[in-house]
Amino acid sequence: MISKKSPRNLLIICYPHGWHWGLSVEFLFNEISKGNLYDVVDASFIGDNKLKVRIKKFLGGYKFRSSSIKMLALGEINVINLNKLKSNKLQKKSYKREVKITHSPIITSPAYNSIAEKTGLLELSQIRRSFRARLIMNKEISDSNLLYKKLITLNHFNYTKVVTVNGRFTKNSTVIYWCKKNGVKTSLLEFGSLNKNAFELYENSPHDPKEIEEKIKYYWDNADESYRENVAKIYLANIVQNRSSSKINFRKKTVLGKKPALNVKKVCVYYANSEYEYAGLNLSIDPGHFRNQVEALRGLLTALNNNEWDIYLRRHPKDPSAKVEDTERFLWTEFNTHDNIHIISPDSDIDSLALGESADLIASFGSTINIEFVARELQNVVTLGPAPWNQLLPSRYLPSIQEINRYLSNDPEKISSKNIWPWAYYMAESGIDFKFIETNKVTGEWSFKKS
Repeated sequence: MISKKSPRNLLIICYPHGWHWGLSVEFLFNEISKGNLYDVVDASFIGDNKLKVRIKKFLGGYKFRSSSIKMLALGEINVINLNKLKSNKLQKKSYKREVKITHSPIITSPAYNSIAEKTGLLELSQIRRSFRARLIMNKEISDSNLLYKKLITLNHFNYTKVVTVNGRFTKNSTVIYWCKKNGVKTSLLEFGSLNKNAFELYENSPHDPKEIEEKIKYYWDNADESYRENVAKIYLANIVQNRSSSKINFRKKTVLGKKPALNVKKVCVYYANSEYEYAGLNLSIDPGHFRNQVEALRGLLTALNNNEWDIYLRRHPKDPSAKVEDTERFLWTEFNTHDNIHIISPDSDIDSLALGESADLIASFGSTINIEFVARELQNVVTLGPAPWNQLLPSRYLPSIQEINRYLSNDPEKISSKNIWPWAYYMAESGIDFKFIETNKVTGEWSFKKS
């Protein structure tokens, strides 16, 4: 068995779901093959009802987790089971340490992203008005605090780095919180861009545009020239053919070619992101730049003469499978009184692509629909916020009113789909392929490959 006195890293698995264990174990085996030493913490069931967990196990649930633990044991990998750490053992510590996280304001809480996603609500005032939402919030905060109490029993001085999945779920986010408080380096696991058969490691966040920009450059610079160009062209051609760059078919209910009756004014279409994409993300915004998508729309409104322009705010389409109501309406209410702003609701059957193709200016804070238009060789596409393709299209990155005015008053250089080939290549090729684990394409179940 590997000596525990050697410099080690720590992998913390926070949930029992197959994909958390699949990503973690595949990454772990890859690291061990390179000589990097890891301990593993199992925090899968912290905060869960013990009776429900036992019943689900009895009925055959969490089979892949059990298989993974057996594989780790065969590899003589040290597994620390935080699920079985009793509260009285926590209290026997001879030293006093903070055992509770401050979750106020809620937007800074490690639990915020999970609360927003599970409730469909973004504001604390909205959550307080819903009994169900309050229950969810209290449960997520309780799970966060309970995990934190158990994490402080670990000696972080023993570990060089801590790895966990994604970082946005409550318990994963609490791991990041604990690491930051103790000055421990963290890395986050996520799938490769296109499938569930590859993993990618992020130092800050799989949703950080600046980090993705760096990865785009790395993948492009380290690929064979003819191969990478062919892969990129095929990827962009698929976007055009399938009319989407998303894994979710947001356009399932739209009517092909349908668009509103446009006036004689110039048309700007502003495509909104789902605000949940930014919840708890804490993007790094340079001073003087638009801080969010609402502020960016205000900037457009200021820069575009209302006697010459109509602005169509295309709210982010609703996921056809989502059950939550339109809880982001409050973000855009201030624009209801502007005569030259026309708001298209999330459940509208307006064809977003047809609308954009009729526009004089296409703008978003960072929606990937911009890429869909660039793939079609449109020239009038601008991005107003952080996005991983901004370095590839610098003349179309307008993060302030001054930049918008400069763009409108000059003849910008021509862009081509070739500009975004590095982004397309990254989307098609990023990730290290799984070697030990596979998923059933029909059932989605995880299992170890048969030798």
